[in-house]
Amino acid sequence: HTLRLNNAINFSRSVWKECATNPIYPQGGTWIYDRAGWCPGSAVDMKEYEITPNVTPGQTINIDYSLPSIGNPGSSNYRINNQLVTYGSANFTNDAAVDYVKSPTTRVEYQRLNPLCNEPVVAIKNTGSTTLTSLVITYGRTGGTLATYNWSGNLAFLQSVEVVLPQPDWTSSSTNEFTVYVSNPNGQADQYSWNDTLHSAFNTPMQLPSGLIFEFKTNNYPSHDSYNLKDSQGNIIINRVGQAANTIYRDTVYLPNDCYTVSLNDVGDDGLSFWANTAQGSGYFRIRDVSSGAAVVNFNADFGDNIYQQFTIGYALPVTEISTPVTNFSVYPNPTSDILTAQFSMPLNSEVKLSLVNVIGEVVLNETVRVTQEIEKFAIDLSNVQCGVYYLVAESTDSKEVRKVVVTK
Repeated sequence: HTLRLNNAINFSRSVWKECATNPIYPQGGTWIYDRAGWCPGSAVDMKEYEITPNVTPGQTINIDYSLPSIGNPGSSNYRINNQLVTYGSANFTNDAAVDYVKSPTTRVEYQRLNPLCNEPVVAIKNTGSTTLTSLVITYGRTGGTLATYNWSGNLAFLQSVEVVLPQPDWTSSSTNEFTVYVSNPNGQADQYSWNDTLHSAFNTPMQLPSGLIFEFKTNNYPSHDSYNLKDSQGNIIINRVGQAANTIYRDTVYLPNDCYTVSLNDVGDDGLSFWANTAQGSGYFRIRDVSSGAAVVNFNADFGDNIYQQFTIGYALPVTEISTPVTNFSVYPNPTSDILTAQFSMPLNSEVKLSLVNVIGEVVLNETVRVTQEIEKFAIDLSNVQCGVYYLVAESTDSKEVRKVVVTK
């Protein structure tokens, strides 16, 4: 797409968007497919062009927004909104602002990067006419011990930049709110205080036991997937690549107290299971407690191109106790012969016990699952379960739900 000033090409861009990274996931439909400027459930792209250097005061200009000619467009179309913004001189010579908080936050567009237990990411902006070269950023958990970071760089008027901040003391407060404010731009007093501070609500990351089993079942395309585990300093603890198809891998680790990040990437952009690509088969990725064998983290298989999860070992960020009812409980496919998916909703970080019971009340298998998604989907392997009628029980501290399951071979 091209923006023309006075019939001269000044600005152009390729309108194409990677949808496999969509923060709204999992969802129905073909959400992972790339699209022109938008993705289902995601904000439409916006592009800003500064045209001041291309015009002079009092000049009449022609502005044209154009698309390339397509011979047979069919029923396709674009809906485009353009705005021309005019402004005068800056009100302040020495002013800085907090533009947004990328993490920690509950903002949906940054859902894949949250919750976190290590380094916050914020954006600062120069809202003064003087180039911004230094700034003090104060930040941390509201009501707790705040950290201070001295930023240096080079930002012209209205330019912004994301800043990765050192890890603050996340355990110094039980309030699920992050506070950040800026001061001393260029070593001087900030001339406008109303844009200096932002508060961001957030969810706390999970605490896991030291002994963990990372359980990874590949699908028919194992070359698409790899995963790694890193500590807070970026040191690689697990780096699994080059797997065989339809194989279960279990990596056992005993981790010291720290904040950790596990990442799984799929170059096929369609996760370990996707309804529109049955040829790839089904896989799963979960974390188990070494001591109990319980699944303390379960990742939905239809994740697009990546899974990103942070967690703590040895300490928990303070959090207010919440009730844990099981809602929206369903099982599919039913009947099934291989993999049964239990889908339900519960508060994040709560636990549910899943038990498969036969008609005479005997427990055939059970799993304990820590909830990490707003809509949890847990894959249960029934390949070793005999044909018959069973009942899947989902039980939390506040509720119990039962669904009939038919196993066929």
